[in-house]
Amino acid sequence: MQKEDRKNRTSKLRKIELIAWFSILLVFVCLIAGLIIRHNNSFETHDIYFPDVYGLIVGSPVHIMGVPVGYVTKTKIIKDDTILVRFKVTDKSVHLPKNTLATVEMYGLGGSKSLELYPPDSNKIINQELLVSGNDYFLVERPKRLRDCWTLLYQMYKTLMNIVYAVSNFGAEINEINISPEANNFNDSVQFLNYSNNWIDNSSKNMENFRQVLEHFEK
Repeated sequence: MQKEDRKNRTSKLRKIELIAWFSILLVFVCLIAGLIIRHNNSFETHDIYFPDVYGLIVGSPVHIMGVPVGYVTKTKIIKDDTILVRFKVTDKSVHLPKNTLATVEMYGLGGSKSLELYPPDSNKIINQELLVSGNDYFLVERPKRLRDCWTLLYQMYKTLMNIVYAVSNFGAEINEINISPEANNFNDSVQFLNYSNNWIDNSSKNMENFRQVLEHFEK
């Protein structure tokens, strides 16, 4: 009987000791978790809304004028045309003022995306058509895709081509007036305009081929 009582007491003591160590470990884990949560909550966190994040993912860097200051912590579709982007500023020396401009840009050779922030500048001209509504603290600009750059470049070439065509036609009309046979400089100018006209035609064809290749690449 004494041996059995001794075994029972020993077993109870071991259980009590195990429970005590488990309680200490649990308190230690909760303490560490609380410190981690408190540390994470001490960082500046913001939510912004985009119609298109252009490949931005959780963990993507956040830059202010090219300097890394944080990372994206969450991306979520909240409506058919709205995506929530939550990011954290890990540099405690940085505070984002109101009307900070935010957009998604490509960086690096691999085509990675980053959230780019620019401080408010009263002298900077901002295209209001590119701004996204629903953001009170930030000015959010729609991401510029590769096809947008191509469209702008193509419009520039079309405008330049129209100007050259107009000048070329103007020169041809003046040439028909038959001002003077001694006007060699004028004839040289007309030849130059004709050369420019042909150059624009060739450039337009090359740009059209490039546009088709680019569209095929994006698909």
